[in-house]
Amino acid sequence: PSTVTLPNGDIFTMSGANGSESDLNYTPEIWSVAASTWRKLPELRDCGGGSCTLLYPWLHIAPNGKIFVSGANQATGYIDTNNAAWTAVDDTTAGFRGAYMATSVSYEPGKVLIAGGLPATNSAEIIDLNGNKKWTGVTNMAIPRREPTGTVLADGSVFITGGNENSSSNDASAAFSAETWSPATKKWTAADHTRIPRLYHSTTLLLPDGRLLNMGGGLGAGVVTHKNYQIYSPAYLYSASCLVVRRF
Repeated sequence: PSTVTLPNGDIFTMSGANGSESDLNYTPEIWSVAASTWRKLPELRDCGGGSCTLLYPWLHIAPNGKIFVSGANQATGYIDTNNAAWTAVDDTTAGFRGAYMATSVSYEPGKVLIAGGLPATNSAEIIDLNGNKKWTGVTNMAIPRREPTGTVLADGSVFITGGNENSSSNDASAAFSAETWSPATKKWTAADHTRIPRLYHSTTLLLPDGRLLNMGGGLGAGVVTHKNYQIYSPAYLYSASCLVVRRF
């Protein structure tokens, strides 16, 4: 399933499979931290034309306190957990990118970037929930990517790494190059190459010191399992100016 922490500290979870990918769980639930109990939201079973019943839905907390479902379905919208209601926002420009084939990153409050997908694509688009609430295409990534990982850096830019350069799922087509997207310029900049394929089930995390932990991959789908990690040091760590690390 996909989960997200609500503004009050409770945990919202939805989708996932009961046993196989053909047997999905269609009932979202909320875990109450105070009561240590689950509350089902059956009213959301068919919300957003199926947006709430996809595997691995992309969830973010919007500035209005609602959950923003940014994909992977073409229809995106808000979930209001108080009344179990769905409100449509806008359709993405690229359509269905694949349930777990693209990456969705909230790079600022109310601002979301999605990139990559299946078939492997270099397209990317953004939405500003504080503004016109419309998906808009931005400059394409340097290469097409299937199953990339997006991570917000300490300076607010978005780091994209890993994935496949085509629609296969093996190490031979791994995307070793990385790139950074700037919210200010809406453009991509090449970054250092990884040394290890980072495909299905890999992850990249921002560390407290501003570096990135890039690790894992494999565990299914015929992909080689990589039980290792690399550390990436972004360019801002070498800047002469003082960096103030953003606190979220």
